[in-house]
Amino acid sequence: MQRSLQAIGAAVSPYFFIARIRILMAMAYRFEVFSAIAVQVLLMASTIYIWRTAFQNDSSVSGVTLPQMLAYSVMSALLATLWTARVADTIRDRVTQGQISTDLIRPTEPLLLWLAEDVGQSICSLLTKGLPLLACGFLLVGALGPASWEAVAFFLPACVLSYLILWLMSALVGLVAFWTIEFGQLNMVKDALVGVLSGSFVPLWFFPDWLARLCAWLPFVYTYQGTLGIYVGKTQGWDSARVLGIQLVWVLALGFLLAVLWKKARRKVLVQGG
Repeated sequence: MQRSLQAIGAAVSPYFFIARIRILMAMAYRFEVFSAIAVQVLLMASTIYIWRTAFQNDSSVSGVTLPQMLAYSVMSALLATLWTARVADTIRDRVTQGQISTDLIRPTEPLLLWLAEDVGQSICSLLTKGLPLLACGFLLVGALGPASWEAVAFFLPACVLSYLILWLMSALVGLVAFWTIEFGQLNMVKDALVGVLSGSFVPLWFFPDWLARLCAWLPFVYTYQGTLGIYVGKTQGWDSARVLGIQLVWVLALGFLLAVLWKKARRKVLVQGG
């Protein structure tokens, strides 16, 4: 038993080390931290003003109250700050610079290392950007607590799954570099789709029914709205469990697709490298 634990510890220790290094590197750039906080606060304040204006003559719209939307806006800004997924740019840079061959001969799995880097960046963002952002949100709208303890129980795993969905989509975009070297604006297109169809700015509760039903078949809505709907109490009980189940299905599906394409990409590097 002790040997098994030691083996597991030895296997995962490189990834924890990479995450720690990423945290220390991110904290070294203070100007970037302050500027990112300022931008997010401005966006959050603008969104709060818009929703207060929209709800000026109504106590609720589409079954959503103003306090729920204000909490939704602040938490959405927080998640946007925390969800760091730079893996697409990392893969592209490693491929264009010819360093990917070195990554593949190392005893560690490159994808897991890149995931550890992004997780470390997210942890740093929570400490340096997330907490100040929450404080500003509290000053702007007041209490931001979850709808209930049940909401907390579903919200935390939903956050993990939503992050994995975003990261896997970014990794899939990054793999395009193995075949095209440069993937152009594909990553920006992915970010735009996430921004519009995830409900990060405007929840799909306010979209036309046909468009909301269509988006329910896509992974984007289960990154922001699926998670935030649980937090503010719009999604409760069995519906919360259903959201977690759909998120898990998307993680497994995207993970399987990534594993298949990663295997093909490794073979391509070996062939080109002789």
